Amino acid sequence: MTNPKRSPIRWGRIGILVGAVALAGILVWAFLPEPVLVEESTAISGNVVVEAVEDGKTRVLDRYVVSAPVTGNLARSALRVGDAVLPGTVVARLLPMDAPLLDARTRAEIRARLSGALDGRRVSEARAHAAELAAADAEHELIRLRQLAVGGGVSPRDLESAEALARVRGEEATSARFAVEVAAHEAEVAQALLRRAPSDGSGMDLSSPVNGVVLRLFQESGGPVQAGTPVLEIGDPAQLEVVVDVLTADAVRIAPGAPARLERWGGPDALIAHVVRVDPAAITRVSALGVEEQRVDVVLSLDSPHASRARLGDGFRVDVRMEVARQDGVLVIPEAAVFRRDGGFATWVDEDGRATLRMVDVGLRDGVRVEIRSGLAAGDVVVVHPSDTLVEGARVKVP
Repeated sequence: MTNPKRSPIRWGRIGILVGAVALAGILVWAFLPEPVLVEESTAISGNVVVEAVEDGKTRVLDRYVVSAPVTGNLARSALRVGDAVLPGTVVARLLPMDAPLLDARTRAEIRARLSGALDGRRVSEARAHAAELAAADAEHELIRLRQLAVGGGVSPRDLESAEALARVRGEEATSARFAVEVAAHEAEVAQALLRRAPSDGSGMDLSSPVNGVVLRLFQESGGPVQAGTPVLEIGDPAQLEVVVDVLTADAVRIAPGAPARLERWGGPDALIAHVVRVDPAAITRVSALGVEEQRVDVVLSLDSPHASRARLGDGFRVDVRMEVARQDGVLVIPEAAVFRRDGGFATWVDEDGRATLRMVDVGLRDGVRVEIRSGLAAGDVVVVHPSDTLVEGARVKVP
């Protein structure tokens, strides 16, 4: 039988015990460290593209300098920079000086020059024929691969390579035809010089050998000029290439055919290009800080249609991004989540609100994201910009 006198004492002791436990819990909770506020990101499958970013300059692919073939008086030209010319258009007029325009020695020199020009024209025609055959062959191969690609018989990578090869072969054929026109013009000039009699007091017309525009006027005013003096430069601004000056350490990683983009050239959208060649010889240049650097020229061909870059001309500055390396469909996290630890790389992983250190094997890094080869799985939550005070097992939360 329960003693009624002991019940209040007993319940009082239980209440005191419960109160003490609650007070202890409150004290423990009050003195627990606050969770660390962190920024987090999730490991996902993505692409990592490493690019070399440098300044570039455009230049006309094929240009021709009209020079005075003999000594004479150059008449003032009516042409201006930017004027369009056609093959045969008179671009300058050379008048005889007081002495005869041609003497016996000059005639002998011109005969030798004519012989060399005729040989050069034959060589240029042979090269142009070979280039046109190569371009036609590349075009036929591209058509065949496009037909196979409809049924899935060709990979997109092989099709892109065939398209790039067809573009390159077409540009080579265009340049070869340009060389034929220049060689033929050289022969015509030499023949015209031989037909001119020494006593002939008329002048000599200098004509354009190609279709294009006037890029530069070396001699705007009339006056005496020596044989070989440049008069003006002609080229087609629609046929542009881009020259990029890069460090040799970057150049060895850039392969012909690598895709590239031109930015900040003045238009609203980036222009598409690809690497044609990397020059084999480097030169020493001094940087703006006075440091000597070994740099090499990388030449790009523009793939964007001329209509999208009609205002882009010769010698324009552009920002160029060239693809150096690429990995598609790999596990990536923000590069700011990875740091060095014990001679390797590590990252903090949020596991149920607790920070856990993971050692990871990293691959390509593009300045924003990094490839994770091992140490993480898709869906893992990592801490971005971790604090130095973060320790193993610390509570973390996103603000």
